[in-house]
Amino acid sequence: MKHTASFLVPLSAVILLSLLMAFGCNRTIDSTDPVRTLPDAPSTPINVSATLDTQSVTLSWEVPDTAVVKRFRIYLTDSSGANARLRDSTMGVSFSQTLTGLALNQTVYFRVATVGREGIEGLRSTPPLRVRVAPMSILIENGNIYTNRRNVTIQVNAPSGAADIKLSENEDLAGAVFQPFSSQMSFTLSDGDGVKLVFAQLVFDDGTQTGVPLVDGITLDTRARIDTVYFRPPSTIFTSGSAIDFRLRSGETGGTARISFPGENGVALYDDGSGIDSTANDGVYAARYIVPLAMTVKDGQVTGLFTDAAGNQAPARTAYSLLNIEPVNQPPTAVVLAGNSDSTGAHLTWSQNGDSDFAMYRLYRSTDTTRAVDTTSQLVAILNTQSTTSYDDAVLRSYPALAYRIYVFDQLGRATPSNKVVVIR
Repeated sequence: MKHTASFLVPLSAVILLSLLMAFGCNRTIDSTDPVRTLPDAPSTPINVSATLDTQSVTLSWEVPDTAVVKRFRIYLTDSSGANARLRDSTMGVSFSQTLTGLALNQTVYFRVATVGREGIEGLRSTPPLRVRVAPMSILIENGNIYTNRRNVTIQVNAPSGAADIKLSENEDLAGAVFQPFSSQMSFTLSDGDGVKLVFAQLVFDDGTQTGVPLVDGITLDTRARIDTVYFRPPSTIFTSGSAIDFRLRSGETGGTARISFPGENGVALYDDGSGIDSTANDGVYAARYIVPLAMTVKDGQVTGLFTDAAGNQAPARTAYSLLNIEPVNQPPTAVVLAGNSDSTGAHLTWSQNGDSDFAMYRLYRSTDTTRAVDTTSQLVAILNTQSTTSYDDAVLRSYPALAYRIYVFDQLGRATPSNKVVVIR
């Protein structure tokens, strides 16, 4: 006799399956065993909120009953909550998730659903959470490196909808209170010079807020100083054309420095590694000064002046040594003149003058070769280039002979004559 196996199905299960087939269900069931009782759907997430950063958003939520939670799923939807697309899911029972890769300056909506231990997904949170990821930042004093005032202005770059802000020098913003948002906020830095960091947290009109605090830094510098002012070589009587090396040591970089003494109101010094400044940005400012003509300084006081990068002016400081400069009393050095002739005229040459205060050559001639040639004689040429050492004079073709002399002039107007030369045609 052939036996046929049979199973008894409870009537309640048959009715439940019939209803499911007739009306459908938005829950997922991992098991297909119709005998088992359908588990209850897990709790729907509530109090869904977001914290914003410049390139990410962290969603947080709660559930009334955590006992059956396996994980959570996060959906992108439209503003009505429809057209849901799975965006992410937690690895386990975590009540927050950070999402990256979101498009900037675009509004998106999120809903969160609980997945129970039986694999059933519950209802998604409502209403959809509106989030807009946008660049955010703060700048102290428009991004300046230094300030000499404790009261500063903070520029806040935030998307529309920012409602409140709190500022603090504490990274956890402990003790700070929210105040109405403005893109220009006033803030008082703590006392004492040094680097100051300011942190900010924003709250938006939809309840979202920033996560990691926005931050910017600035150096508070309320005073400047000059350590020492000096020149080299010391204890020297300088003359016209002498080189004097001035230095000012402040210990601060990025400032402007100068020295003054009788006859000079502002010789700029530099800390850029150029000239006699051997090391850039070491707080020592230096420059080489060439003494001009006719300068006289008797026991002059050399004063250093300094303004730091924050705009603070240091008290003036004087050099320990006194400055003495005497003008050069020697007249210009004479040159040696020579001449010859050919069919084109006279050809004159002379040795080059090497004085540092050279001004010009002046060439004179006379048709009377028996008399002296001086500055009252006929002026032939004015030559301003020190390296010029020759001149051709075609006038000789009209005379049997001409007498010449060249004078060297310095910048004080003093002149020294050369020897007299007679050139025969």
